[in-house]
Amino acid sequence: RRMANPNKAKGSGFEIIWCNYASTFVPSIERRVTRGMNDCGDVSGLRDWTIELKATNSFSLTGLTEAEREANQANTPWYAYGWKWARHSVHKSVMSTHTSVFCEVLEHINDLEEENKKLRFALKMMKGGAA
Repeated sequence: RRMANPNKAKGSGFEIIWCNYASTFVPSIERRVTRGMNDCGDVSGLRDWTIELKATNSFSLTGLTEAEREANQANTPWYAYGWKWARHSVHKSVMSTHTSVFCEVLEHINDLEEENKKLRFALKMMKGGAA
């Protein structure tokens, strides 16, 4: 049976393939069912992230704007727009976000690394290690 909208089928296929690929790194990732005007991105299982995916041949500012809008609806601080080049595999797809979001993520990673250092040091001291 033929789907009424072939572009939607192509997009849904990319969402499924992307989620399958990404879940090999983060097992909680799953494809989210669309919710129309109340859509909160195409991917679930990523805390603090909204991901919007499009099977397209080029970057679209509309896709990034949609990801940002859906992040506001989902109440997540970070968002990204992923797009797949035609005739390229999913691991060559591109993820885009605003520089401000990217820098917030970098800051968060840095804070986590600093906290990890402090926890390792505290654990070492609890085990009787030298400073």
